[in-house]
Amino acid sequence: MRKVALFLKNMKQEREIHFIINRKDVEQITQKIMSCGFNFEKKIAIKDIYSDDDNFSLLKSKRGFRERTVDNSDPEYIYKEMKNRKIYEKNMNRKEFIKKTKNLKSRINIIKERNIFNRGKVEIVIDNMGKIGCMLEIECKNGDPKKILKEINFPPKLIERTTLGCNELALLNKLK
Repeated sequence: MRKVALFLKNMKQEREIHFIINRKDVEQITQKIMSCGFNFEKKIAIKDIYSDDDNFSLLKSKRGFRERTVDNSDPEYIYKEMKNRKIYEKNMNRKEFIKKTKNLKSRINIIKERNIFNRGKVEIVIDNMGKIGCMLEIECKNGDPKKILKEINFPPKLIERTTLGCNELALLNKLK
C-alpha cells in the first residue's frame, strides 16, 4: 500500500469533469463558453493510441498507457490511473513506455479535433471524435471545475455529465 501511495504522489492529479455533447450543439456551447470570458486559443489534431491486452483489463481497471501525437509532433507517453475517483497521470519516456507495454497491443485508436478555450488557469476543450461523438472537458490547474460549470450555466439539454473518458467512449463504440 505504501508503494502505491508513493507512486501516486509522483503523479500529477487532473482536476477535470467530462460531458457528452451533441455535435449539432457545438456552436451554441462555444458561444456560451466565450460569453463567459474564455478565449479561443487554438484548434489541434490529436491521435491517441491506448495499449491494452485482449480483454481490455487496463481500461476496465481504470488504468492505461497512452501514446499521444499532437499535430504530427513527436509522441508523448503517459500512464494514467484512477484512484478514489481522481485521475493521476505520469509522463514516461519512450524507452520506459515500450518496456511497460511490450506485452500489450495497440487496442484503441482515437483521432480527434480539439478546440481549446482558456481563461487564466482554466481550460475548456471540445473534442470532435468522428463517429465516437463529441465531448466537453473543463479542467482547472488549481481549483474546482464544478464552480466553472456553475458559472457558465449551460442549459441542461446541452450537456450530459459522464465519468467516462474518450478512451472508454471509444471502447464502447468499438464493442457495439
